[in-house]
Amino acid sequence: MYIPKLFEETRVDIMHELIRAQPLATLVTLGPDGLNANHIPLHIASDTGAHGVIEGLLATGAPEGMEMAQLMKENPPA
Repeated sequence: MYIPKLFEETRVDIMHELIRAQPLATLVTLGPDGLNANHIPLHIASDTGAHGVIEGLLATGAPEGMEMAQLMKENPPA
């Protein structure tokens, strides 16, 4: 995605603070019934990895959760 220099943010601590202050994401998926958008809560684990890890909660009973569970079953992470 193109981000103009004026709006570019590269400071990891500032990005982590933004996620802590606004911990809600919109997940948009395209399924057999068309587009679906859902809000999911986020958590930033700043002390994990080089830049931290963003974790989100997706209910397995939601259509997106069921699709994700099926994908994970078919293609387990390495």
